[in-house]
Amino acid sequence: MKTLRVLQLASFEGNLGDNANITGTRKLLQANLKYNLEFENIEIREFFWGERAYDDDFAELVNSYDLFIFGGGNFFELWVDHSCNNTSVDIDIPILEKIKTPTIFYSLGMDPAMGVTDNGINKFKKWLDYVIANDRFVLSLRNDGSYETAEKYLGLEYAKHFHKVPDGGFFTTTTNSNHIEIPEKSTVLGLNLAGDMLDVRFPNNTPSSISSTQFLNTLSSMFNDLFDEDKNIHLVLFPHIYKDLDIIYQFISKLKDKYARQRVTVAPYVHGFNAQGYIFDAYTKCDIIMGNRFHTNVCAIGLNIPSIGFINYRQIECLYKELQFEDRAIFVNVKGFDKKLLSLVKETLNNKASIKKRYNMKVHTLLETTERFHKFINDLLNNYYA
Repeated sequence: MKTLRVLQLASFEGNLGDNANITGTRKLLQANLKYNLEFENIEIREFFWGERAYDDDFAELVNSYDLFIFGGGNFFELWVDHSCNNTSVDIDIPILEKIKTPTIFYSLGMDPAMGVTDNGINKFKKWLDYVIANDRFVLSLRNDGSYETAEKYLGLEYAKHFHKVPDGGFFTTTTNSNHIEIPEKSTVLGLNLAGDMLDVRFPNNTPSSISSTQFLNTLSSMFNDLFDEDKNIHLVLFPHIYKDLDIIYQFISKLKDKYARQRVTVAPYVHGFNAQGYIFDAYTKCDIIMGNRFHTNVCAIGLNIPSIGFINYRQIECLYKELQFEDRAIFVNVKGFDKKLLSLVKETLNNKASIKKRYNMKVHTLLETTERFHKFINDLLNNYYA
C-alpha cells in the first residue's frame, strides 16, 4: 500500500471540539482511502499570531507533501475583511498557483453570524473562481447550515461546487478512563456553557430576549429546583476553551451553596488529542449532554448520548435542523426557556432508549455520506498519482 504524507492545517490546540473533529476525520480517512496516511500538523493559530504566513515558503512546504488538508473548522466565516478572500483561509491566488499538491478544504464552516458585506462576497467569489477552475482543489462544507449559507450569499452557481460533508466530530473516538468528576449511581447531567461571543449569543434586542446574566440566573434557579426535586441528580460542567471557565464560575456561584458543594463538579480544562479522548469519554458516562458549543452537540450525537442543544447561535439551530432533530434543541436566550428545558430534561430521561436509536440511525447515514466523499477523494488521488 502506497504511503501518502499528509499535511493538515487546522486548530490543534485550544478547543476540544476541534480535536474531536480531527480525530474522527483522520480515523475515517485512514479506513476509507486506499493509502497509508502519515499526518503532519500545522496550527492555524500560528498564522493568526503572525508566527507563520501564507507565502512562498508555505507553498514550498505544502508541495513537499502528497496531500494537503485545510480544516475542518469554521474557517469560511465571511467577515475577515483583512484577508485575501474575506475568510480565514487567507491563501492568496498567487500562492495557490504555486501549490501543486492536491488540496482538500475539508468540511469547513461558512458562518455569516459576524457579518457579511458585498465587498467581502465579491472577494470570496474571485478567489473561488480560481479554486473551482483547478481540479487539484476540492471544496467542502460541514453540515451546520453552511451549504445553505453558500446558496444564500454566493448563489447556486458557486454553492454547487461545494461537497457537503459531516463534521468529523460525529465519528470521534474516546479513551476509556476513570472520572473522579462523575459519581457512580447518580443520574448525571452534562452541561457545556460557552463563555465566548456573549454579545452575539445574547443580543438582548427584542422584548422576549434576555441577557447572559438573566440566562444564568434563570438556569441556576431551574437547577436548584431540579436538585430539590430529585436527590439523585448530579451536574458536571465541561469547559471546552478557557473562556468557558468564567461563565461556569458565574453559573455555579448562583446555585445554592449546598448544591454547589455536593451536587456539582467541573471536568478539567485540558486540550489536545489525549484530552479530547478523556473529556468525550466523560460525556459517555452522562445520561444527558446539554450545551451551546457546536461540538458538544455533534460529539454527543455521534457518541449516541441523548443531547439537548442550547440555541443562542445559528450554528446549533442549523445543526439540529439539518439532522431533523429540531425537537432536541431549544432557544435559551429568550424568556421562559427554563420551563421548556426542564420539561425536555425529564422527557429525555424517560425516553433515552428511543433517542439513542434515532441518533444511531442518523450517524449511520452521516457515515455513508462521508464514505461517498472519501471515495471521491480516493479517485482524485488515484488519478493524480497514476
